[in-house]
Amino acid sequence: MEVNRLANFATFYGLQAKCLNEVDHRLMSPITSDIRIEITWDTDMTDVELVVKEPTGEDCQSFHNKTALGGMMSRNFTHGYGPVEYLLRTAASGQYEVSVELYDSMKKFTGTCIMIKVWTHFGDPQKEREAVYTLRLDKDREVAKVATITFV
Repeated sequence: MEVNRLANFATFYGLQAKCLNEVDHRLMSPITSDIRIEITWDTDMTDVELVVKEPTGEDCQSFHNKTALGGMMSRNFTHGYGPVEYLLRTAASGQYEVSVELYDSMKKFTGTCIMIKVWTHFGDPQKEREAVYTLRLDKDREVAKVATITFV
């Protein structure tokens, strides 16, 4: 995802030849996405769930990782620091609600700090926007609403 985003930006700014000569071209594919969300956290042996409620009311999460709108959730990490990623190539009109749940943590007393990155129009040099959120969850099964994304 990242190298293909870089390729889009390099091409847009006329830097493709200089920046991408060393990249294995088998990895290259022009990828853009209306919505991309990525979470990481700071506590090993921890399971953090990303949940995206799409305008249809369908939740995309690790246990239901593909939706009728085309939303996809990456595999679930129950150990380590993530990342977990949601991707939707073409967003339908409506609101997308982003939340996280501290499903299980070895740090029962100190909590887990979670970083959430939300991109709209990911990979489009003219439209891309990024928002970054951080929060700390202290108890297993604690849920926090992070953001609402509106597409028209």
